[in-house]
Amino acid sequence: MFSPGPIELLVIAVILALTLLVPIGIVFVILYALKVGPFSSRNRELHPCPDCGGQVSRQATSCPHCGRPFESAR
Repeated sequence: MFSPGPIELLVIAVILALTLLVPIGIVFVILYALKVGPFSSRNRELHPCPDCGGQVSRQATSCPHCGRPFESAR
């Protein structure tokens, strides 16, 4: 009868961990992409500041990052 040693047990543990972690990781990547992707509601409410490039609300009257005033609320 075959009795696995410590190296064999380590290899088995790594293989089992990868078979569980890789699909879970893929699900998290997909969920993250949907959350911050180009079609998320957060990205529709923000635009880049012309001066510093920071993300600014379309309703802001000035940039919270650099203080640049905007002519009108967007």
